[in-house]
Amino acid sequence: MGAFSDNKENCPVCEHVNERPLTESEPHAAALQENQALQAAFQSTYCFRADQGDGPLFLDEEHGLLRVGEDGWVLEGKALRSFRISEDGAPLFESGIGTLKCTVSDVPDQVNVMAAEIARFHLERQKFERWEAMDGLHRAGTESSEERRERERTNDLRRPRFDVPAPVREFRVELTLDPPYQPAFDARIAAPAFDRNYPRTEDYLKSYREQTEELHLLAAKLMHMIAPGAGETQSGFGWVRSMQMALSRMPRTRAFLF
Repeated sequence: MGAFSDNKENCPVCEHVNERPLTESEPHAAALQENQALQAAFQSTYCFRADQGDGPLFLDEEHGLLRVGEDGWVLEGKALRSFRISEDGAPLFESGIGTLKCTVSDVPDQVNVMAAEIARFHLERQKFERWEAMDGLHRAGTESSEERRERERTNDLRRPRFDVPAPVREFRVELTLDPPYQPAFDARIAAPAFDRNYPRTEDYLKSYREQTEELHLLAAKLMHMIAPGAGETQSGFGWVRSMQMALSRMPRTRAFLF
């Protein structure tokens, strides 16, 4: 792929040039030569990978460079015009004028509101498991192996499961880039989900915190590319959506018949 390679196939960078009209060949040939120098200098110090969309995204923080994909066009940090990291469309981290804008999410508050519902589920699950154990003792020695296996399969289908959606479905990372070679970056990451059998608010919040901390780290690194030494501002809306969520859940009831 390099200038001294025996491989005759064009690299992704060269393909961008070959697709251009002949009238544009000279400026793009110069751009290609400049980018080959950036490719040679590029040394990845950070990599961000998503579940779907563009990527991976590599940063060379020492030289102030970034690259989308394993063999993509290397861009200088000044080519990063703006970025936005959100959860289900609500902003978490955004580039501002000389500052990283951080929004305090209300997802932890929403999870805490769900604590009572999770506690009710555990009581229902325990009730089912006690009934299952007593039923098994009652049938011990009176059912065949096939009858026992069929009973266990039936019980597993009836077993209570926590199928309540988590407060957030996915995170999204969007970058606006200056050159036409890589005009944007758009990637999505699945947010954590509750354990269907043994949901715990502590486990969910731990996973959520780890994911958002990693996204905060990415945002800080990207902001440093745009404006080295930039500070942070913080805003949030607290319990507003949490209370709306609590009110919407009040009429709901869950019952399991054994």
